[in-house]
Amino acid sequence: MTHTRTRLVAAAVCLIALHTTSANAQQATGSLDVTATVPSVCVLGTSTDVSFGPLSMVPGTLTQDGQGAISWACSDGQTAEIGIEGANGNGTRAMTGPGTDIPYTLWQNAARDDEWGEINTVDEYIGLAGNGALNFDSLDVYGQLAGSDYLDNTPGNYTDTLVVTIEFL
Repeated sequence: MTHTRTRLVAAAVCLIALHTTSANAQQATGSLDVTATVPSVCVLGTSTDVSFGPLSMVPGTLTQDGQGAISWACSDGQTAEIGIEGANGNGTRAMTGPGTDIPYTLWQNAARDDEWGEINTVDEYIGLAGNGALNFDSLDVYGQLAGSDYLDNTPGNYTDTLVVTIEFL
């Protein structure tokens, strides 16, 4: 019984000590700021190559068309412009291969009346407005070449590699 009484007395002393400590505790408060900055960014995604496929070898072929796409995303509300570099300084582009270079043109629309140009030219694609860097959008790229530029050419694969640039402020 003495042992049980000792335990009860010890438990009561602990409760009194806890209560006394809590009653004498003091507090002070302050503040802590949490901050973050979402940067203005634009990124290019995976582009779809412009492919003309196997070219028609029928004499009198006027044009051969191809199509690709540019994937892009910008911060919400961010405006941007896209240009396709590599116009050889004079607006012409050409694929190289085993024979004579094959010139082609890239267009911003299916009507092929608005040519793709380089950044800081009148033919860049302007007026893009981002809706979040994870929300990729796509711009079509329409290609066209003249049958007269390849019908008498050496058979083989012809290619050109261009640089796509997205510019934002």
